[in-house]
Amino acid sequence: MNRINAQVNNIFEKRRKNYLPGLLLPKIFQYREKTRPNTCLFAMKIRINRYKAPTSLAILVVLLIIGFFCDCSDAQKQLQQAEANRKEISAVLYRNRYSEDSLKLLLKQYIDEENDFAVMLVYKQLGVFMRENSRFTEAINNHQEELALAMKLNDTIEIVQAYNNLGTDFRRIGSHGEASDYHYQALDYAEAYSQAHVPGVGMKNRVVSLNGIGNVSLTLGYYDHAEKYFRMALEDELKLKSNIGQAINYANIGAIFEERGQLDSAHAYYNKSLEHNRIAKSDMGIGLCLIHLGKLYEREQKYEKAKDEYIQAYDLMHQISDRWHWLEACISIARINLLDNNISEFEHYISLAEQTANEIKSPEHLAEIYLLKHDFDVSTQDFKKALEHYQLQSLMRDSVQGLQKTNRFIDVRLSYEQNKNIRNIQRIEAENKSKQRSTHLTLYFTLALSLVGIIITALLYYAYRQRVRSNKALKQLEQTRSVFFTNITHEFRTPLTVIKGFNDLLMSSKHLSEKEKHVYRSAIDRQSNYLLNLVNQLLDIAKLKSGKEAPNWKRGDIISYLRMSAETFKLFAKEKDVNLIFYSVIESQEMDFIPFYIDKIIGNLLSNAIKHTKEGDKIDFIVVEGQRSGTIKIKIMDTGDGIPKSDLKRIFEMFYQSENSQSESGSGIGLAFTKMMVEKMKGEIEVDSELGIGSSFIVTLPIKNNRLTNIEPLLEQKSSFSLLKLKQRVGAIDTDLETDDNEEDITKEQPIILIVEDNKDVSTYIKTILSDKYRVLVARNGQEGLELAKNHIPDLVVTDVMMPVMDGTQLCCEMKDNIMLNHIPIIMLTAKSSDEDRIKGLRCGAEAYIKKPFDTEELFITIHNILESRKTLIEKFMESANNITTDTVNRAESEANLKYLHTITGIILTEIQNPDLNTAYLAERMSVSTSQLNRKMNGITGKSTLSYILHVKLNKAKKMLQETSLPMSEVAHECGFYDANYFSRIFKKEFGISPSQFQKIHV
Repeated sequence: MNRINAQVNNIFEKRRKNYLPGLLLPKIFQYREKTRPNTCLFAMKIRINRYKAPTSLAILVVLLIIGFFCDCSDAQKQLQQAEANRKEISAVLYRNRYSEDSLKLLLKQYIDEENDFAVMLVYKQLGVFMRENSRFTEAINNHQEELALAMKLNDTIEIVQAYNNLGTDFRRIGSHGEASDYHYQALDYAEAYSQAHVPGVGMKNRVVSLNGIGNVSLTLGYYDHAEKYFRMALEDELKLKSNIGQAINYANIGAIFEERGQLDSAHAYYNKSLEHNRIAKSDMGIGLCLIHLGKLYEREQKYEKAKDEYIQAYDLMHQISDRWHWLEACISIARINLLDNNISEFEHYISLAEQTANEIKSPEHLAEIYLLKHDFDVSTQDFKKALEHYQLQSLMRDSVQGLQKTNRFIDVRLSYEQNKNIRNIQRIEAENKSKQRSTHLTLYFTLALSLVGIIITALLYYAYRQRVRSNKALKQLEQTRSVFFTNITHEFRTPLTVIKGFNDLLMSSKHLSEKEKHVYRSAIDRQSNYLLNLVNQLLDIAKLKSGKEAPNWKRGDIISYLRMSAETFKLFAKEKDVNLIFYSVIESQEMDFIPFYIDKIIGNLLSNAIKHTKEGDKIDFIVVEGQRSGTIKIKIMDTGDGIPKSDLKRIFEMFYQSENSQSESGSGIGLAFTKMMVEKMKGEIEVDSELGIGSSFIVTLPIKNNRLTNIEPLLEQKSSFSLLKLKQRVGAIDTDLETDDNEEDITKEQPIILIVEDNKDVSTYIKTILSDKYRVLVARNGQEGLELAKNHIPDLVVTDVMMPVMDGTQLCCEMKDNIMLNHIPIIMLTAKSSDEDRIKGLRCGAEAYIKKPFDTEELFITIHNILESRKTLIEKFMESANNITTDTVNRAESEANLKYLHTITGIILTEIQNPDLNTAYLAERMSVSTSQLNRKMNGITGKSTLSYILHVKLNKAKKMLQETSLPMSEVAHECGFYDANYFSRIFKKEFGISPSQFQKIHV
């Protein structure tokens, strides 16, 4: 014993000098060598190099730095993804756990996919499969591959499981030194990195490590040490509520009591183990418990009971692939038959056990088998064989309990204990630091209480001051309310006085000239509009203040929307001889906004700017990026009178009007209303002004409103239109507009839409949003648009009203007077929104009149509805055309397009037998080009000219077959078909029945 203690001390001192205490980071050299078939498993060498202290410390420092700077949220997401991936792959492996071929196929698949995580799990399952089938060399190889990948992936859970698997593999072949090394390393990792004291995977891994160390200690005869680890494992299994785990540990503790000769205690623990195994329905566990109980009966010389237990265990474990544990039952039956002098049964079972132990290369079992054979030889007085078997038994026993392996086990155990002591020291230091922090916290808490007391005193004083101020504010509020009602009364009284006065003059004076009447009525109309606008603004303000309004948020290109708003006011500015200039630094910007609020904000600011700017001056309307990220800035700068600095702080107050203002009076609520709308969109409004130089109003708005979940897109969702596509197309279309907008393939089947707009930005925007669903042509004025319409016969025209050369109203009139173009629907877009202008456009034949800036969805729906209504009109024309004969052509209806169709149909019926009757012939007769005729016919009938000619011929043939008894060939000839077979074929295709069958039915 003294010699062993000295060896232990020497080993400990050597490890202290050369290795980082307690840190086991093995470098695994995988088994790549091709071993010969007869190579003994014990000849395999596992090379394990431990890193020295400086390298280990460097690695730990790097790991700590990396871990400190890792983003916690990202780490959590990665853990969740890894866990889901682990469960998915584990489920696949579980289904294929009994099939070596399937597992190897999965291994090849995951290697090809370069999925290291999946490959690691397959190696683990393959190792377990090989171990259960007693192919220990292959099991070790696979589990070492698992460990290498776990180290590469830095997967602590899998590192611990790989170490435990390797420890179990080496225990099965009797290499207890290597087994203890791996189990201790698993325990070290589990306790350091895997939350080993919290119920879960980490604790389960720790239990496996503890059981492995306990089993090695039990095999080598260190019973106290083994009991310590088994009881630690049992404590954790109780926390995990695992019946299998509790059964294993109760059985292990029972084995310790059995070795000590405390048979009653052993019997009690074995029964507890048997009970938990039966709850868990574990045949393997039940069988092992029956073997343990049989051994107790055997020691008590109750051979019949022992034999019954062994036979039950043998029968249970015979179908299990784990032959290592099955050997226990087989050897036990052989032994009990030897004791019972049943020689034939003994020889049968001992032979079967020896064959299996040699196959799986288990020295522990071979040692026991050779000892039984030695006892049998002694009983038969065959002393020569007895000696041979005893020598073999000693050799096997020495391989299991050799001194070198015992020393290595002690070495590993001391290393672990030293590491544990270091951790205890660190824990004590952490507790001391915790106590210091607690002391500091107490001090801070005292200071905080004192500070809270001071704050409470200050708050009470502040509350007193606020009460005084609130009383003062209530008085001011009452005064403000009185001023408000005075101002609003005045605002209503002024227009009402004017309206009433002029109305009295109109009613009382009978000798007023028409000019005077017009002046009075214009004044009444102007004041009533002012009054209506005032009431509407007050109602809008009331809605904003109440918070009950549900504004209609949209998402779209704010730059294009602002550009159209600026164009709307250019007409008003031009009338005042003011130059309104719009400029945007940003090409396009998708933004969340409320169109109604934007209209009102821009309208109020531009109206004020135009009113306060002198003739010949200019107004700059500029859009730039905001100073804060995620915002845009709208600047409206005029060169008007300016605002006194004394008034700048109050211009956003309700009904406030500067006493120094020299311009025409206003209501005093426009800017207040504007500020409220800006704030509703989470924005800010500022003003900078100087007398005699001008004023600048700056509105800053956020691009995105994250509080909103369902923002309706400004563009219709089904158009599949994105901001990125808009930007790309605007760039492409801008280039096209410099050359030719209309160089595109007009042979596609999509409807053609002609855009007539003198503003390049607006025409670019409209073309961009329509080009997904329609073919688009662009003209810069009415004259150019008329020429394009004549050349291409579009399906619909979208035109501005105010344009050079020829305006939109004149274009509309010209098209409606043209026989080739009068069927084309027209939509007018304009900044002129008065009823008079709208009625003028509708009188010229426009189908719709949309005010700028327009809602893109409104434009989409209007175009869609008009084109759908044209389809209904086409059906009407076709129904009318089907009833036309040569006798009724001259009685055509007055409707222009129907009359045009009747003319075409009359020519076809007149020339029906003419072999030259085709599109070119009809185009020449109508004095148009073939393409123009095709587009015209398609617009009013939905068919090409050639298809319509065939349609008329077939309808005439149908009537002749129905009303006469002429032969089919004559009918075909009369209708311009000179091939009867061709006529029969296309007739059947058109009407679904052959001509002859049709004639039989109707004649």
